[in-house]
Amino acid sequence: SNVARNDGSGELNERQKTILTHVKTAGEARISDFFEKFKGISVKTIQRDLQDLVARDLLKKEGDRRWTTYTLE
Repeated sequence: SNVARNDGSGELNERQKTILTHVKTAGEARISDFFEKFKGISVKTIQRDLQDLVARDLLKKEGDRRWTTYTLE
């Protein structure tokens, strides 16, 4: 089955690759940075992508709620 497993294994999805590229370029990112980029993608999905990147130690999460920023690990 090709259900996305959230155990930190396997490939990054295209959104996650885009997120990493954005953070590398911008230095940091907020969830709101991706509303425009990923039209039609729910906030929950973007959050899940970001959380997965944090779980993989690719991003570092700082701050809380809407002040949360993500930076490179």
